[in-house]
Amino acid sequence: MNPSDKKPDAGKRKRYVERLAALKQERSSWDAHWRELSEQIEPRRSRFLLSDANKGQKRNQKIINNTPIRAKATLAAGMQAGLTNQSRPWFRLTAPSPELAEVSAVKEWLHTVETRLREIMARSNIYNAFHMLYGDVATFGTALLYIEEDPEDVIRCWVFPVGSYCLALDSRGRVSTVFRETSMTVSQLVEEFGIENCSEMVQTLSKTAG
Repeated sequence: MNPSDKKPDAGKRKRYVERLAALKQERSSWDAHWRELSEQIEPRRSRFLLSDANKGQKRNQKIINNTPIRAKATLAAGMQAGLTNQSRPWFRLTAPSPELAEVSAVKEWLHTVETRLREIMARSNIYNAFHMLYGDVATFGTALLYIEEDPEDVIRCWVFPVGSYCLALDSRGRVSTVFRETSMTVSQLVEEFGIENCSEMVQTLSKTAG
């Protein structure tokens, strides 16, 4: 492979940056509402600036009382108990064709996959993520759950703070685009993507620090 093939596509990056800017502009009318809700209910569940990360200053000065906090917690717990209760089977796999779903071999295969999925979920952090997800839905009316591969637990789940991501829908109203802004240290970038896939600046900093 030609080493130049690994270099970032400047044109593609420019399109992504422009797309993100457009989505942030479209989302901007909601930001003030989400900030207010965050300040009064969930002070640490929003991140509108990259510099908001890892800030330990007090953020609960605008909380009037715990009524909305308790209401949010009750709704989130009720949603988890009713929709994704870990103590009982809350989903079932089937085939799109009723005739196919009745075939013995298909039933056996679906049952095996269901069992494995439940085992994977049980040893992952997805149920903790579900609870946080429902809390965000209850507070902000929107939420984002990201599931990635994990070498130890098969999957690892993240619920990103409101304000740190933008969504776009396709013609059928389904989410088709997700942009997320985050920051990483040099060592985290190298560990996640491999030093050969990082920018020249990151590679230089990594070698200097090492």
